[in-house]
Amino acid sequence: YAANHNKLDFVYLLLSDINNFLPLKSFYNCSSLEKISIPISVTEIGESSFEGCFSLSEIDIPYSVKIIGKKAFKDCKSLETILIPQSVNTIEEYCFYRCLSLSKVILPSSLVSIKDSAFSKCEKLGNLILPSSLKLIGKSVFEGCIKLNEVLIPSSLNEINDSLFKGCISLLKIKLPSSIIKIGSKAFMECTGLQSISLNNCSSLQFLEEYCFAKCYSFKRIIIPSSV
Repeated sequence: YAANHNKLDFVYLLLSDINNFLPLKSFYNCSSLEKISIPISVTEIGESSFEGCFSLSEIDIPYSVKIIGKKAFKDCKSLETILIPQSVNTIEEYCFYRCLSLSKVILPSSLVSIKDSAFSKCEKLGNLILPSSLKLIGKSVFEGCIKLNEVLIPSSLNEINDSLFKGCISLLKIKLPSSIIKIGSKAFMECTGLQSISLNNCSSLQFLEEYCFAKCYSFKRIIIPSSV
């Protein structure tokens, strides 16, 4: 590993003259690292590159980066804002898992897929605009995002995956596009603040899986289309 030590004592790092790839666990558990600037020579941020960098609050991801690996920023508990460049089309599994301070995420219009648990446990994430380019959102992507109150779901999606919004207790209402065919298991389970969900226009909806609205204690009204 390039640097892997929880006692590593630096707060700012400017990378330069490195190859186009940040390897596996490059800065894993560098708990004092606060800021990092990645050069435009880098095209890939490897798996777990910054996992466990608890003090990391600022990072510049250049437009040259095309791949951000699994768990790349997992447990970066001080990271508040992230801008994903247009060069990225996939956010991998657990990429920003348990980034407890993350409140603002700007997703690119090039984004095609967000994989399992990518933003799970991001407890300060308040609202999010999903781009119309998005084709797939994996399981548990926003599970446990307790401040999430608004999500705009594009018509490019046809499935609300398993546990996608499970435990999003601040989510008050949500409107699903007509393109949705399936609402997965536990998709909205324990969304205790959810009062209504609009399925009126979901003419393609065919499947409501087990526990999809379980423990939604504030639910007042739902109209299920005849296509189910």
